[in-house]
Amino acid sequence: MVALKKFDYDEWNKKATDVYDTRKKFLNDYRRHFTISNQFDQYVQTFFKYAFYLQLIAPIHFASNDSSFLPKTYYKTIDSLATKFNCDSCVLNAAYQWSVSNLIEYFGRNLEFNKRKFSLRYETTSKLFSGKTKRFVQFLQLKRNMNLMPEDYKEVVVNFEKNGKDIYSRYMLENEPLIDSSLIHENNGLLDVYGIKTDWNRLLRKYKGKTIYVDFWASWCVPCRKEIPYSIKLGNTLKNKNFIVVFISIDDGISKWKNAMKENGIDSKNSFIIPNWKTSEIIKRFKVNLIPRYLLIGKNGQIVSDDAPSPEDKNLKEIIGRIESANR
Repeated sequence: MVALKKFDYDEWNKKATDVYDTRKKFLNDYRRHFTISNQFDQYVQTFFKYAFYLQLIAPIHFASNDSSFLPKTYYKTIDSLATKFNCDSCVLNAAYQWSVSNLIEYFGRNLEFNKRKFSLRYETTSKLFSGKTKRFVQFLQLKRNMNLMPEDYKEVVVNFEKNGKDIYSRYMLENEPLIDSSLIHENNGLLDVYGIKTDWNRLLRKYKGKTIYVDFWASWCVPCRKEIPYSIKLGNTLKNKNFIVVFISIDDGISKWKNAMKENGIDSKNSFIIPNWKTSEIIKRFKVNLIPRYLLIGKNGQIVSDDAPSPEDKNLKEIIGRIESANR
């Protein structure tokens, strides 16, 4: 923190300006030697300009919850930038999008740090923009909070979708229904074989458009491991019908899980473990008191059965067949 307290924003600003000037000079030199389209020329000019603004805004990210080390000149500079971010023709420019994203964080910093309601932060920051940029700003805030699902999130999403039929509303309509609001909790985590964290809602999105058969198991569960070959066979039989089997272990140890997974021939791409399963929201949500236990999830991410038949049960194929018929 000592280095941050000595932060020289004027020097930062000067370096950013020098880089911007160098880029503009490069573009001018390029124009003299090569023929470029007006569209490309405009895109590059816009990119350089907003990449410069992005650098001016960037120091707020050093602040975390304490921005006291930033001088008044920083806030004065960034506050003056707001009027420069209402360019409808710039919305598809990558640098414009990056800088707008950072500007949202800048103007929403106090609301975020004080843990105010999502809708208040959403409305407050949206009022700073207009036109296509405002729509983009609203979309960014909704997309960022999709996995967190604040208390007042759904109401805001509904209003957003009503107020415009565009790529943003289509994205929200296609992805928002896959959110299981009962599992918006910090303790709904999963790990893959590489130790990469994910959660239940990301899992639903990963397999969007597929019927998902979830097999809860553990290395120490003999009945589970006897059923696993049938689960694997089921997945292989139906893999061309947008069907996937996902294995979720409740083992207490990573090595036990991985060894058993290899012994049973489970595909590592579709295998996960629940760390601290005894306090897991996933276990609580589906009341997994005994294993093996199976779930069946439709292509829209909705639970078809939270206590599905075992993989060798003939009734299971009948249920899957009904799901397939309903989606035709």
